[in-house]
Amino acid sequence: MAKELKIIRVLIILIVSCLVFSFYFFSYLLKTTPAVLLKYLLAQASPAVGVQIKVPENPYNTLAQQLKEKEITLQEREKILAQKEALITSTVFSLIGFLFVLIILNFYFDWRHRKIAASIKKGGTL
Repeated sequence: MAKELKIIRVLIILIVSCLVFSFYFFSYLLKTTPAVLLKYLLAQASPAVGVQIKVPENPYNTLAQQLKEKEITLQEREKILAQKEALITSTVFSLIGFLFVLIILNFYFDWRHRKIAASIKKGGTL
């Protein structure tokens, strides 16, 4: 068993050293640095690496798709309701502010009317 592991280890080292040697050899032939060549090779290999799996339609995955669509429509409705709620809230607060201003004006005019009425009772003029 140990002899087999030794042979496998030697083979791995031999294969890796051959790959590194060939990599440096091709980078020398292309008159570039190994780092630039490695970057180019990785950029070329990245789009090629990928797996696409399509599951045939069945009741379970179509149900999941329907649930996702329903969730999206519910989120859109929630956004619309939030906008309506914000509009209603701002309208209510503006009406409350308007009523507060009217109440303050009422107190002011009432106070002014009492002041004028009191000065007339004392015999004064306006």
